[in-house]
Amino acid sequence: MQTRWIGKKVDLEKLSESVVQFLREKGFETVVDRAQNAYKIMGSLRVGDALRIVWVSVGGDADDVTVDFVGEKEGRLSLLAGPLVTMFGGGVFMLGRLRKREFYQKLEAEFWFIVEAIVERSHSA
Repeated sequence: MQTRWIGKKVDLEKLSESVVQFLREKGFETVVDRAQNAYKIMGSLRVGDALRIVWVSVGGDADDVTVDFVGEKEGRLSLLAGPLVTMFGGGVFMLGRLRKREFYQKLEAEFWFIVEAIVERSHSA
């Protein structure tokens, strides 16, 4: 998902540092790539034998900021095929996919809550 703020006077460096801090608090290892007016952040987290990866980009300038959050997504097909797969003994695999999807949805909801608060604080400062 991508969100854009206009006229908020956001410090991109501080915002990206807050994103890195958020991911690290969630247990992710992070890598940051800084280019002109943009930060690319990759977070990786090992959950059991699975690897969870998210990508965040922060770009623009203080008055026109765009933040993009991409987590691994399972397609709608897996949800639609769930009952059929379960009938033929694939319920265990379906459960793993649903847990993975739930993980990313919860993480993204928390992420946007934090980012919105940071942008609002920087705007009121």
